[in-house]
Amino acid sequence: MAIAKIGTDTNTTYTSTSVWNFSFTHTLVSGANRLVVVSVGGETFLADTSPIWYATSITYGGVNMTRAVVAQTTETAGGYSNNSSELWYILEDDLPADGSKTIQVNGTGPNSTVELFGTCSLYEGVYQIVPEAIDSNFINAPSGNTITNSISPGKNSWVVSSYVSGNTGTWTVDQGQIEIYDSQQTTTSYGACELRDAAGNETILATSIASGANRLTRVAMAFRPMPWKINTIVQYDVEKLNTILRTNIKNINTYIT
Repeated sequence: MAIAKIGTDTNTTYTSTSVWNFSFTHTLVSGANRLVVVSVGGETFLADTSPIWYATSITYGGVNMTRAVVAQTTETAGGYSNNSSELWYILEDDLPADGSKTIQVNGTGPNSTVELFGTCSLYEGVYQIVPEAIDSNFINAPSGNTITNSISPGKNSWVVSSYVSGNTGTWTVDQGQIEIYDSQQTTTSYGACELRDAAGNETILATSIASGANRLTRVAMAFRPMPWKINTIVQYDVEKLNTILRTNIKNINTYIT
């Protein structure tokens, strides 16, 4: 079973000087072997006096999600800032009932302004185990405008990536990735993308900000499609069971007659 994207992506941006939690909504639609992915991150001002914002928990329709990976910059000088990127997920068995769901993002409490974002995507046909691979990367003072993840997905796997820049601008993606989010606020830019049906020979995934990159973070998570053997075995077992039932019913009818 190949992975497919279902439903409609949703996203939000958020700014505050005192409240570190935010929420947005997403509609869960029916499907088989589903996966929900939430990307969050952003920038925290005043690196010398304020701890960086990051998500302490995320719930999807009231159910806890799992953090797969996080990246944070580490500047400490006065007048500087820090940013972070995170990926969270929830699998089929833990999903709530279909319908409109609130994504509640709870974060740490810095003592300065934050500019944050969130995105949510839904997939089906996903192997129901932990991510196949993850990677995180940060650059405090980039010499160029590009940041990469080193990750090697298997053939036909999908990779979701999320990234933040400490300056404004638009993003471009390489290696056959497809942008699913590109936004900015006063001083911060955010993005997310997908690599669909990986060839199986990828090792580097890259994104670039248009110009003047500053404080870059990037995270990536690969997930596999449902193995065909599982589908084949299930189909075989069902057919075998039907044969046994038909034989037994025939024997019972013969005995009664």
